[in-house]
Amino acid sequence: CGPTPNCPACRLASECNYFNRPRKPEISRRTPADRLLDGQAVSVSDAELLAALFFGEKATGQEKAIPALFDRYGRLSAMFRADPREYSALRNVERGQAVRLAAAAALHRRTLAEIRDAKIVIGSASDMYHHYADWFRETEGSATLTVLLDTNNQVIRAILLAGGSSRANPADIARQALLDNAPRLAVLRNTAGPIAPPSLDEADFDRRLASICAIIGIRLVDHVIVGNNGYYSFAEAGTLAQG
Repeated sequence: CGPTPNCPACRLASECNYFNRPRKPEISRRTPADRLLDGQAVSVSDAELLAALFFGEKATGQEKAIPALFDRYGRLSAMFRADPREYSALRNVERGQAVRLAAAAALHRRTLAEIRDAKIVIGSASDMYHHYADWFRETEGSATLTVLLDTNNQVIRAILLAGGSSRANPADIARQALLDNAPRLAVLRNTAGPIAPPSLDEADFDRRLASICAIIGIRLVDHVIVGNNGYYSFAEAGTLAQG
């Protein structure tokens, strides 16, 4: 950031923990409502967005309900995954505010579902990363995304398995392709931190999946590892296992 942060002009503001905490740096005397309606949503912190949802034009981001929710959940994505019965019981969170948060979470899920159900054609690992990297930002821990494809590389269905430290089993991934009559599939798996050369575990997973796909007549198109700074494609690197 340098000695004088310029949050409104920074493209990383939406990812910045410093900026998005309830007590963010003062970047403007203009209200969150003014900045939202002027198309400057990037300059509005998570706390201010939540406050605008609860309090409308008079929102500041400092209202009692806002720190109560951030102290409990830490970030918006965790709030959206939470049980509404839990946050509606929090002190300083009124029933009407809980209703608005529950409605926003439902809208978020339905919007993602519409995007995920759209017809997508995958031509490269870059296409997969572009379409699906955001899915991993909604998860905690290890996750595996199976992308089932037809013969024209059009997405039939994408299935995300997430949670904890466990990884999806290659046999389960191949079985899902059979159930959906998918002739091709690709797999994306996340890693904590920046992209590095594939681990022995990733290489072993790749070999086992390729072997199973070859036995049942399904083409493994790619195995992509998604990190916080990009991706590694086994197919692009020429290391994709052949069954």
